[in-house]
Amino acid sequence: MSPSNILITGLPRSGTTLTCELLSSLPDTVALDEPLDRRQLLPDPQAPDAGLSQRLRRRIRHSREEGAAAVDASPDAVAARVAEFIDRTRESALQRGVVRSKSVGGKVMGAKVSDERDEAGLRVRLVEVGEIAVGKPLTPDFVLAIKQCGGFTAVLETLAARFPVYALVRNPLSVLRSWRSVPMPIRDGRVPLAERLNPDLARALDRIGDPIDRQFHLLTWFYGSYQDLLPFKSVVAYEKIIATGGRALEVVCPAAAHLDRPLEDRNRRPPDADEVATMKTLGGRLLDTDGPWWKFYTPAAVAALVDGLG
Repeated sequence: MSPSNILITGLPRSGTTLTCELLSSLPDTVALDEPLDRRQLLPDPQAPDAGLSQRLRRRIRHSREEGAAAVDASPDAVAARVAEFIDRTRESALQRGVVRSKSVGGKVMGAKVSDERDEAGLRVRLVEVGEIAVGKPLTPDFVLAIKQCGGFTAVLETLAARFPVYALVRNPLSVLRSWRSVPMPIRDGRVPLAERLNPDLARALDRIGDPIDRQFHLLTWFYGSYQDLLPFKSVVAYEKIIATGGRALEVVCPAAAHLDRPLEDRNRRPPDADEVATMKTLGGRLLDTDGPWWKFYTPAAVAALVDGLG
């Protein structure tokens, strides 16, 4: 297990991309925002040449010859693909000076969804996916951090046995509020890649008709995974990152101890008029539920946000 190869996961909208932005500002460190999507983690067995090693291409071709209908989605196979992606990314960073990541204007940015709203009232996405320049010198042992929320959480137990893994959490009421505002599947209570990797999760969500009920199921799944599968010290709260100017990420990368960036606490963003009643209802439901988020947050922290809604 190399300390130079780090995986970051967490609830969607919990500060994982901000974490990548902050880590990327450190010397000899590269942090990537969801460079691995479904095509990388679950490549099409009918098109096995999409950036895979010869070993994996042979394995996929063999499976196809044996009549397999889909690529191996087991946790061990996914972890192997993550390891291969890390190797290719390190080579590309050192030899070509470019890496693959989601980015805004060629940089990994925490603010990848605008505060502007579209006609449906949803915040506008700013992010694009592709190669970006590293833009700084790297040593051969540079720190490489790769973030993926749902996909990494779905196979967390296996990944944590092979890599240092850290998870981001955030006040659950703020998480629910953000989920409702973004043009992403999580708004409907779905996490497609995680569901593909964890069929039990997919079946459970399929049985739930209401989007908010699905979101509460996902809150339980995400927080419960980090409670059960990671040491408490490997779970970092968004609020601590904000309060320390990023220094709370020292547990992830020691160089972060020198961070001192003024950061906006998005938990305190004033609500829109049409949000208030819904957020109070969701806050009340959280406080009435014995969920695993209480491992990381107190009821007082949720109640304070409810009180701040006016």
